[in-house]
Amino acid sequence: MAVYKIAVTTGDRPNADTWDNVYVTLIGAEGQSERTLLDNWGHDLGRGSSGCYSVKTPKSLGELLLLRVEKDPFFFASEHDEWFCTKIVVTTPKGEALLFPCHRWVSRGGDFELRGGPDYVADHWQDDDFYGFQFLNGVNPNMIQLCSQIPPNFQVTDAMVKPFLQEGTSLEKEMKNGNIFFCDYKTLDGIQTRVYDGEQLVVATGFCLLYMNPENKLKPIAIQLLQQPAKENNIFLPSDTETDWLLAKMFIKNADSIHHQSINHLLNTHFVVHGCALATLRNLPLIHPLYKLLIPHFRQTLHVHQSETTYSSLCLPENMAARGLMSVPNFHYRDDGLELWGHIQSFAKAMVDRYYPSNDDVIRDSELQNWIKEIFTNTFLGNFRSEQLAKFITMVIFRASAQHAAVDYGQVPLGSYPSEHFGEPAPLGIIKLFQERLASLGEKIAKRNAELPVPYPYLHPAQMENSISV
Repeated sequence: MAVYKIAVTTGDRPNADTWDNVYVTLIGAEGQSERTLLDNWGHDLGRGSSGCYSVKTPKSLGELLLLRVEKDPFFFASEHDEWFCTKIVVTTPKGEALLFPCHRWVSRGGDFELRGGPDYVADHWQDDDFYGFQFLNGVNPNMIQLCSQIPPNFQVTDAMVKPFLQEGTSLEKEMKNGNIFFCDYKTLDGIQTRVYDGEQLVVATGFCLLYMNPENKLKPIAIQLLQQPAKENNIFLPSDTETDWLLAKMFIKNADSIHHQSINHLLNTHFVVHGCALATLRNLPLIHPLYKLLIPHFRQTLHVHQSETTYSSLCLPENMAARGLMSVPNFHYRDDGLELWGHIQSFAKAMVDRYYPSNDDVIRDSELQNWIKEIFTNTFLGNFRSEQLAKFITMVIFRASAQHAAVDYGQVPLGSYPSEHFGEPAPLGIIKLFQERLASLGEKIAKRNAELPVPYPYLHPAQMENSISV
């Protein structure tokens, strides 16, 4: 018998405590524990408290990989009970204390997985295959694209990268086989940087070339730090000194972080949803079905100023296809995102069909037409066809929930409609079916993540916010 001690700390902030039942499951390299209720005498998980519990297993679980936490209703608890978990510390049978940081609100019915502080990243952050993995399943999975032709200003040659490809092949062959990818940071070229210690800071604006090898590991094989070829703008390769190659990767990662926050996070979620939220509040009355459908996805959204982007780039299926990423292995953001997109689209179509049986009904709704005109005039600078209504609603909900979760990670569960805008049986049934599909997807993701060395939890529906609230 092995005994694990669990210390759970609740945040010291208003309404941080919970009366709900909280369960934990320990997942190790050699097995997992039973789902165990955290239950002592009296009120558990009170505000600012730290409770100690035990989890018993027939034998040691080996190296602890994950801690799964689930929160189910207690029949005396209030309807909207939430809990703020600060951290969980697990002491193994050998006396080793492992910290699992949390620092998040947990809603009723929610479940999530935590990874310990000294985790996989600490041991592998310099590895090339982990570096490549982050372009697919890190915080910014929106830059990488298939490379069918090397850009003319990217001065990489076949001779440079041949040592890092499979024996007997070439860069040209691997491009034809769909195994070469690249990230291009030209958007950052020419941006104004600040002065530090009397010198202008430099931002990498160049390219990173990556190769999907026969083991399905994506690795960087060439880096050019600036857009324009020059004598001092070298190509960095894995065969360079360890320090030079690491610094080149770090410069690209810095550029990726800038692009992530300014473009893929701020522009493509906050700004886009901002435009849709304002158009909704200006043009749709409270009783309009689209107002009822969308307003939960605009709750506490940060209102910021206008910007430009393209509509098709915001629709995940078109985005993945345009970037040539439909067949890349181990791309969890794409797999989870496309399945979520499908569920949201089914939900949106059922709602739209309920209130707009025909295309003529869409055309005759003057409030809807004013709403969509404002969005496409001010946000997308383009035209809109009425038959795209369900798809457009899908894009808005996906951007406000799934996409923002993938690049920021929030707290309010997708599929929640606590304000009860809908009262008719038909839309309530559609919402219930949507919630059931999300729950099923959540179980599928949790099962997959339990077997991954680095889980991808960002598009788990229970951990995804309904709206952009942070």
